[in-house]
Amino acid sequence: MMGFEPWETTVQLEAGASESISAALEPRTAPPPPEPITPKITEGDLVERGPDVVDPKCIDCPGVPYPERARRDKLEGSVQVSFIVNESGAVEDIIVEASGGEVFDREVIEKLQSWRHEPATKNGVRVKVRLQKRFTFRRGN
Repeated sequence: MMGFEPWETTVQLEAGASESISAALEPRTAPPPPEPITPKITEGDLVERGPDVVDPKCIDCPGVPYPERARRDKLEGSVQVSFIVNESGAVEDIIVEASGGEVFDREVIEKLQSWRHEPATKNGVRVKVRLQKRFTFRRGN
């Protein structure tokens, strides 16, 4: 039966003999919930940021200068990018999500490529994470 532990016995009888058999059924105990499966983390895996991930720390991340051409042309703009900080702490896979114009985009991308970080870790393993950052350029800055 579904709600009871299995029970079985073997009885040997001679021809014509009878025997009484009784069994006490025991309720089936619920199995313990399965252990959560934690996927194995390998160095260099791309992971989502979260409470179990230590974010990368900037070691050498100089500011992005206001481009001289933009200053000369009195341009202002804002560039939003996402990028991966890899397991070595370098920036890769820069994506311009919101362009501030070619002059600003190029300056941001060029500067980001030189940034260096202490890489992110998950369970003590060096991993890749994707970050987002906005750079705003206003005249007079």
